[in-house]
Amino acid sequence: MQENEMIRWEAPEAHHAPHTSDWYIALWIIAISASAAAILFANVLLALIILLASFVATMHARKGPKMTHYEITRSGVRMDNILYPYRTLDAFSIDHPFGDHPHFPRLILKSKKTFMPLISATLSGVSEHDVRESLLDHLPEEELRESILHHFLEYLGL
Repeated sequence: MQENEMIRWEAPEAHHAPHTSDWYIALWIIAISASAAAILFANVLLALIILLASFVATMHARKGPKMTHYEITRSGVRMDNILYPYRTLDAFSIDHPFGDHPHFPRLILKSKKTFMPLISATLSGVSEHDVRESLLDHLPEEELRESILHHFLEYLGL
């Protein structure tokens, strides 16, 4: 990579699958049933938490993902206004979706920080080869996978 060369792209921060009205109806049937069960067991606080969580999930599912600006520079990887210097990163991987997933490949960065071990970025509108070659100058490539919880929440569309 040249001294001032950067790789830049913009992509949605996550895949967004619009939900049908059946999805929202099912969510609220489950939420109201669970809340009713909590009230029957004299746990009103749990019922309120379930209803609040359902409301938040509904609002989150309705809005689309925000567009994120990514840059790979000589000093690190930037996602919007956050720079992750190479000295704070251990490795990287390019994760390909499996099956008939409509998702784009994802760049996964392994951080040295304890509470933020994996950082991911959607590779949409940029060459995977260019990203890999650019990062190999600074970081080792390692097989990394996002957590099962991340995939489960993505499957639910959250």
